[in-house]
Amino acid sequence: MISKYLTIGCGDIGIQVAKKCRMHNWQVTALSRSDRYASEFLSHSMTHLKGDLDLANFELPQDISEYGIFYFAPPPNQGNTDPRIVKLLTLLPDKTSPKRIVYMSTTGVYGDCNGQWITEMTPTNPTVDRSKRRLDAERRVTEFCEQSKIGLVILRVAGIYGPGRLPVERIKSGTPVLSQQEALPSNRIHAEDLAEICLKAMTAEHLNPVEIFNVADGNPSTMSDYFFKVAELLKLPKPPEVDWQEAQKIFTPAMLSYLCEARKIDNTKLIKKLQVKLQYPDLVAGLQHISVTNHV
Repeated sequence: MISKYLTIGCGDIGIQVAKKCRMHNWQVTALSRSDRYASEFLSHSMTHLKGDLDLANFELPQDISEYGIFYFAPPPNQGNTDPRIVKLLTLLPDKTSPKRIVYMSTTGVYGDCNGQWITEMTPTNPTVDRSKRRLDAERRVTEFCEQSKIGLVILRVAGIYGPGRLPVERIKSGTPVLSQQEALPSNRIHAEDLAEICLKAMTAEHLNPVEIFNVADGNPSTMSDYFFKVAELLKLPKPPEVDWQEAQKIFTPAMLSYLCEARKIDNTKLIKKLQVKLQYPDLVAGLQHISVTNHV
């Protein structure tokens, strides 16, 4: 059993995972390029390392061979490759590599699948640069782990929602959504479920040397339906709908790129092999929880 963990990338999910590790009294070291969460790490008896993957201006724990690494850092915002993951891999000592790496990727690596159900066996075919960067990182970390005989789990994660991760300002501003008739399937996972899945991916036994899991709740709906349900939760007016022709005039290129891809993510392997029991198996359950806790 691994009892020391290094979390690289300390956003919402990274912090949740780190706290879960501490609940088991495991040792946690968190690497981030900002001091923003340093006091929170210290308050939970975690070690905080400040460093920037773009500069590689940090040192890893000397006993890294005793650690599992959670890698949550995103790629840069430009290009088709991920030099950040490359810099991390070059810093890992040849003979004292970590016990396992959990890399958080995206279901975007599958590209547009015409609304079909997608398993981990579906060929990757990213169509936008942000997903190409993720697939580049997947390939690089896979090659490294295979050569170094390190266990690797790749989590291909759907859209994340949860407390503090809802499109509140967009809905308040009255920004339109694509009409339900034209909206394509999209997929989500609640942030709390994702954090628990990350922990299971690190600690599960009897995994293959390299494992890939799709991470979604298995109940896809449209992006428009998501905005409608969030608006209902917040007791705000329902966003207006526009057709595809109008959407191309008013939506940002980034938003259009999301709306152009359609796939339904099958989470069967996640549920069966990792023995995951989702707290929030669909959007309604997840939003009801947020409503009860009053965190948006």
